[in-house]
Amino acid sequence: MGLFRAWIFILCLIGLDAALKWGTILFVPPLAGWMYPFGGIPLIENVGGISVSLNYVINTGAAWSLFQGYSGLLFTCRIAAIAAILWLQKREKWRLPWVLILSGALGNVLDYILYRHVIDYVHVVFWGWSFPVFNLADALISIGALLLLLPQQKTSLPISTPEKEGVYKAAKWLKFQVLCDATELKKLIDRLPGLTAFPLGVFCDGQAIAWDTWLAEQQRAIDALKGGQVPEDKGGAVCWTQDRAALWLHKIDNKGFLVKIRTPVVQVQPHSLTYSPVDGVFRPMSFGPESIVWGLQFSYPQLYQDPVTNEVIAAPKSAVFEEIRKWVRETTRATPFQVGEKRINVPIRVGKRVLPWIARHPQLVRQQITIWESAHA
Repeated sequence: MGLFRAWIFILCLIGLDAALKWGTILFVPPLAGWMYPFGGIPLIENVGGISVSLNYVINTGAAWSLFQGYSGLLFTCRIAAIAAILWLQKREKWRLPWVLILSGALGNVLDYILYRHVIDYVHVVFWGWSFPVFNLADALISIGALLLLLPQQKTSLPISTPEKEGVYKAAKWLKFQVLCDATELKKLIDRLPGLTAFPLGVFCDGQAIAWDTWLAEQQRAIDALKGGQVPEDKGGAVCWTQDRAALWLHKIDNKGFLVKIRTPVVQVQPHSLTYSPVDGVFRPMSFGPESIVWGLQFSYPQLYQDPVTNEVIAAPKSAVFEEIRKWVRETTRATPFQVGEKRINVPIRVGKRVLPWIARHPQLVRQQITIWESAHA
């Protein structure tokens, strides 16, 4: 689950829990008596031996009314648990169980902040045994914990070994270097049904990257440049494919997985360029103190060496790269630079949504480089 969707879901669940608790305070009678519905509002009476009613209960303990009277200590424990979950989710894709647990914990923390205790309201009786009164937040925590205990699909790619797969090598790369925003990138992704992205060169959990997370990362870099700042985190290299059979996972004990390439895929990398005043040349994919952050490089090889037979063969035509080529032509423009009075043409592109503010790019400003059209507008 992507970061944006996860937090929208979390906020909706917290809002629903808070609304139910507020309604309980206003309209639900407190727990009383020994007979159904225990002084509350009846919902289900003896259906298969199960009865459910709404009863207002003040809980100074934890879920299911455990640890009564330790509300301050429990509040501290809940805050620590929330911090731990947030720290964990910064390092991996958001999973539904953690989203549910975080929603429930935040819901009960909100109760403590507002009321100095937790509001419970769902009372269930199983064949004469009264289950502790609980609330939606408790249920979310319990469901999330149960989901964590279920067998999980650990990876979305096959696990193999270098001995079986061999070593992939590629050459004669076709490349596009583009500076564009997340809206323009999303239009490209939407044109490629079934497209998935996987990280390259870093340990991971073997799962595809959530597009919401990846696009948000790209937009943060754009927002920094637009605001006159150099982005601190430029992201990492990923591969794009519609065919997962082109990839495999190399498992490294105690570290995770490395995504490996079996047959050619599109590779997407953070891109920077440098300008050399000595020969008046802009060099792409060049990194250093004077490099200029310039979006992404999309690349695809024309030749590759079969990892098993070591035969050098032509890479098959890539539908993904061909769609990128069309998108580049439709969505971006060439970027002739001006240094002093000199115009320098380079095969580097800029998105049409970026063009209106590109003159504020902090590294261009510092090196007194402008875009030719901007300088002559």
